[in-house]
Amino acid sequence: MYELSVLPSGLRVISHHMPASRSVTICVYIGVGSRYEKDCEAGASHFIEHMVFRGSAKYPNSQLISSAIEGVGGILNAATDRESTLYYAKVGSDKFALALDVLSDMLVTPVFDPEDLEKERKVVYEEISMSMDNPSHRVGLLIDEILWPNHPLGRDIAGSRQSVAGLDRQRLLSFMHCHYNPANVVVAVAGDIKHSPAVSAISQAFSGLGGQNIVQTFEPYHSGNPCPVGVDKRDAEQINLMLAMPGMNRLDNRRYAFSILNTILGDGMSSRLFAHVRDNLGLAYSVQSGTEFLHDTGAFSIFAAVDPANLTACIEAILSEMEAAKTTITAEELTKAKEMSKGRIQLAMEDSRYMAKWIGSQELLCRRVNTHEDVIRLIDGVTLTSVMELAGEYFRKPEMRLALVGQIDKEKVSCLLKD
Repeated sequence: MYELSVLPSGLRVISHHMPASRSVTICVYIGVGSRYEKDCEAGASHFIEHMVFRGSAKYPNSQLISSAIEGVGGILNAATDRESTLYYAKVGSDKFALALDVLSDMLVTPVFDPEDLEKERKVVYEEISMSMDNPSHRVGLLIDEILWPNHPLGRDIAGSRQSVAGLDRQRLLSFMHCHYNPANVVVAVAGDIKHSPAVSAISQAFSGLGGQNIVQTFEPYHSGNPCPVGVDKRDAEQINLMLAMPGMNRLDNRRYAFSILNTILGDGMSSRLFAHVRDNLGLAYSVQSGTEFLHDTGAFSIFAAVDPANLTACIEAILSEMEAAKTTITAEELTKAKEMSKGRIQLAMEDSRYMAKWIGSQELLCRRVNTHEDVIRLIDGVTLTSVMELAGEYFRKPEMRLALVGQIDKEKVSCLLKD
């Protein structure tokens, strides 16, 4: 399914040849995200992601960068997470060289013009404000704060206005020099291109990438002093809520069983939560669950937005479904969840961007790649007993955290999480 080469510099190139595809996607993964930042650096990874789009040696302004890719019908974007930063371009396969030239120039020779930096700082401020103003975004930030208190995992990935204000040009460049080094970079390619020419082109394009090849370290997960309930009280027609608890790390061999449990409980319109909370009780327009897997921990969370009058009933209904999952999941539900998961994988395999992200993220974060066939075998191996045992292990009230944004009295719901 894939081929991997490690360049003399330590940079890894991984590829998947899709001869029937007419596109090619290049994903450049950097092994740094918000959890690698000190408090005074909070938001640095995200700010750097913004700044490399402002200009580079060959493409000295943002318009030249974007038009180079968009001018051939391609897609250029990036994302910063807790443990990685991703830059990617998807173009027609005959434009591979152009996409590689743009991406590598952005990352090897960024300009970081002081005037542009101050303009982009304002843009980041607006992004932070947008997240704070949007209740569905704000509740996600709030659940992180109470799930991982006083820890980098509990911070907004974008940082705060105060921390971003302290990130000057030299600090950002020093941070980039430390983390954007070849041994901490994976370039993943998928589409109508073979491995050998891809390696040759990438080796040349990233030959100027410097930095210190040092071991990347982060503050290990700790529970801190947890507060069961967090509230951001504001005027709104609805209350946005997230119920979450610590989960498992990405290398736990039970993660596929955990994902199947998530699918059964709250993934899609045929899930238990959707059927009960929305269809049967009419308490919410949307209710869903999700998982997150990190290096040393993870999270399981449930989101819903409800009328204030229905808040208690909605939380009780969610808790009831979580409790029922410990003993009442059926073989039919298990089979449906497996087929749903496998079907999604098969559909996504047609997309070069999905394939590049699949192999690149695993190589960076896991140092090993499970093929789709591997994952399908692991999904098929999930048992009914293992799924219900995980529900019993993780769905415990003492571990649950509840975040609420809207018109709500904190004391009204705190008692719901008590055994």
